[in-house]
Amino acid sequence: MKIKKTWVFIFILIGISLLACSNKKMEDSNANKNHLKVYISIYPLYDFTNKLIEDADNIDVKLLVPNGIEPHGWEPGTEEMNKLEEADVFIYNGAGLESWVEKMMDSLDNQDLKKVEASKGIQLLEGKKISCPIHGYHKGTDPHVWLSPKNAKIEVENIKNALCELDPNQTKVYEKNYEHLAKELDSLDQEFESSLKNRKHNTIIVSHEAFGYLCHDYGLKQIGIEGIHSEHEPDPKSMKKIVDYVKDNNITTIFSETLIDPKVSETIAKETGAKTDVLNPIEGLLKDGEGDYFSIMRENLEALKRALL
Repeated sequence: MKIKKTWVFIFILIGISLLACSNKKMEDSNANKNHLKVYISIYPLYDFTNKLIEDADNIDVKLLVPNGIEPHGWEPGTEEMNKLEEADVFIYNGAGLESWVEKMMDSLDNQDLKKVEASKGIQLLEGKKISCPIHGYHKGTDPHVWLSPKNAKIEVENIKNALCELDPNQTKVYEKNYEHLAKELDSLDQEFESSLKNRKHNTIIVSHEAFGYLCHDYGLKQIGIEGIHSEHEPDPKSMKKIVDYVKDNNITTIFSETLIDPKVSETIAKETGAKTDVLNPIEGLLKDGEGDYFSIMRENLEALKRALL
């Protein structure tokens, strides 16, 4: 009799154990369903999104283009494609920066992946309307919209709207964070406007022509050692044009940037007697903890003040 009772007790324990495991699996499954996986193409959008999800629950944000990599010409490999197969949202800049997006989306099995073009609704600068004394007119559009705080505000709103649509239970969190970010961007815009108002010079020489929107907002003119896309070094003829332009227009500063080799900028500075400084297009970071959008933009403002005031 004791043996029978013992076996009954064992079976009860096994049943309880199996039920607990089953419940745990269901809980894990429900947690995964409620967990939002977000992948983002470039750093500024990654930074904006992380600021928007502050105090939100069950959301992971990952960056696709690794630190230290210049995004022009970068394309996702097998590892990145596998990540996107499990993602809920993919946020990218658009405006011609990520030329691989359409091809990538066509090859994914993940048909539920929501695609968010952050630059949607921004008035783009068309290359055919952008004239440069060194490179002439450009093809395509200028994708570096985030370097205008006004445009950055539109991108932040587009990302916020996508998060609210996919995760309506946390809409209040996203809306609150958006309002805070919008005010910060308005303040940053005013800082640039007031700080550069009484400048002595208007022209900046930069590594590549990433600052079209910033220049458009504040009445500046940029000349790039390279064109809009930083993929090729200038030929000797272009180099001579840049050197002559710097000398003829009393340009005092040649700007390099963090993800491009500064040797060409340094060569021009040496030949013209100009100094060098850094103007960061914030296309990516060299390493984690280097700064955020606002701190880097304010560093850019200080660099512009040194060159133009």
